[in-house]
Amino acid sequence: MGGAQFRASGRKQPSTASPPSPSESKQKDRRMRSVSVVNVSTGEVLAKQALVAETMFSRFIGLQGKRALPQDGGLILMPTNAIHTLFMMTAIDAVFVSQAGKVLRIGRRLHPWRLGPIVPHALYCVELPAEKAAATNIGHTIELRPPVDQAPAGRG
Repeated sequence: MGGAQFRASGRKQPSTASPPSPSESKQKDRRMRSVSVVNVSTGEVLAKQALVAETMFSRFIGLQGKRALPQDGGLILMPTNAIHTLFMMTAIDAVFVSQAGKVLRIGRRLHPWRLGPIVPHALYCVELPAEKAAATNIGHTIELRPPVDQAPAGRG
């Protein structure tokens, strides 16, 4: 599957259901979906299970206060073209990706309490454990896919 199905359109879908209550909205913010992050250019799975922060609240919280990312995990901030590592406790790699899925910039071993780069034309940023993006380069293609740990439906 291509990365297109996971792109943020920026438009709300029409709905016939009643709007969620404030408590339902808060719960939805806490339940982020999970995807795998694949460098299609190298075939490397950068994250088997990366959480996707698509709301203002989930992007604001991000990795603040987290001691470390799981080695096979990550966080995708979508949409964003800039990050910081304020209030973080561990170094990270940050891969900035365009709407076409191309790597625009990579921040390697970004230390806590720093302001990160601003990357024009980036749609999202993949935050990974430090050194996880070592083989990823500018121009590589990144795809967001269903999590690696999920088995395809209908198989037994």
